[in-house]
Amino acid sequence: MRHIKRTLIAWGIFSLLYWVIMLWIFLPLVGHSDHVLVTPDNPLMERESVLWHNWCYALLHWVSSSMIIGILHTMRFKVSHDSSTILGLVVGACCFAFAGYPLTLFSAGHVGVFATMPFVVLGFWLVIMTLRDGHPLTALLIPMVAVSSLFLNNPDIGALGACGYIGLLLVISLFRRFKVGTSVKLWIPFTLGLCLAVILLQTKWEGLEKTTARRRRQLAQTEMSTYDFCTSWSLEAGELVDVVLPFAHGVENVHPQLKYTGRMGTWNVHLRQHSIYIGLFPLLCVLIAIRSRKSLPIDKVILLYGFLIMGALFLWLALGRWGGVYHIVVRIPFLNMIRGPVKWLSLVNICLAVLAGMGIIVGRLSDRFIVILLLGIHLMTTSYVASRYVKWVDLKDHPKMQVIWRSK
Repeated sequence: MRHIKRTLIAWGIFSLLYWVIMLWIFLPLVGHSDHVLVTPDNPLMERESVLWHNWCYALLHWVSSSMIIGILHTMRFKVSHDSSTILGLVVGACCFAFAGYPLTLFSAGHVGVFATMPFVVLGFWLVIMTLRDGHPLTALLIPMVAVSSLFLNNPDIGALGACGYIGLLLVISLFRRFKVGTSVKLWIPFTLGLCLAVILLQTKWEGLEKTTARRRRQLAQTEMSTYDFCTSWSLEAGELVDVVLPFAHGVENVHPQLKYTGRMGTWNVHLRQHSIYIGLFPLLCVLIAIRSRKSLPIDKVILLYGFLIMGALFLWLALGRWGGVYHIVVRIPFLNMIRGPVKWLSLVNICLAVLAGMGIIVGRLSDRFIVILLLGIHLMTTSYVASRYVKWVDLKDHPKMQVIWRSK
């Protein structure tokens, strides 16, 4: 009961922080009837439509971030101070909610990412519950959730998520010292769930076929090879400096002061619609978790290494054409129709958020005030970064942009 109480307190604190910051980002947009928002998918989107979609995105992202608290709660760290656990849960949720990549996708209008992400985080949560309790039901649900996320309006994120949490289950299982009975109890229902998922996939294959057909038409129109198509929007290693310096390579092509200078985009257009900023604070928390590994029981150490390995693998995949592994990825069915390796950053952020929360919970930090101060600075910085992307564009200030002036 005590464990649940401090988790609920942490969730309440995080929710308050989240919605205050979201109001700070979006409220200045209300009432600007003479402004419109330029997005890559909808360059002439109406003001009311943009506001409605942004608040829907914010709600879905809050659900996904709240599930990070659920993942850390399920791990059940035994610490002497409740304040350390509460602070760690808040830090974990904030490090995912206010990472630059998901937060600035609001400006790109990627509806499917926010609709699918709760399924993806739920998949990771089910992996942790399965490994902790060895319950057959959660093992059965993992592949079912994987397939369910494919039927939303952005199935490619669902596919990446399925690869992610099934991969995490396999990696941790290799580390973990399973008893034979426990191993059978897990993998039999998991295999059964996989078979049921395949049957479900067959019944809904038409929707996925439409998605892949649309991508093939895009591929035919651009006259690119499958490899060039799949590796569009690859994260160049040199741009990783933006992880700690948010505007090192500018903001976007249409921004007059901070023009994008990186190499992300297609073979002939360099364009980045979002920030990849993470910040030093989450990385510092991850280092604390690694440093504290010797004080952890073996099952928590395995989880720590599992998230570290998968986070590094996701980052490697995000490099796309510059990572050297996408020649293999483009040979995998359905994955060879997914454009934008940078999307793997969504899974990197999940791993970093869980590890950051672990670092605060188990780090035995003597001065929690410093942690709270650093978290506050991190939230202010990421909020400022987001405000540079989620904004209205005024035709009088930017006459060369593709906007419609609507004077009312």
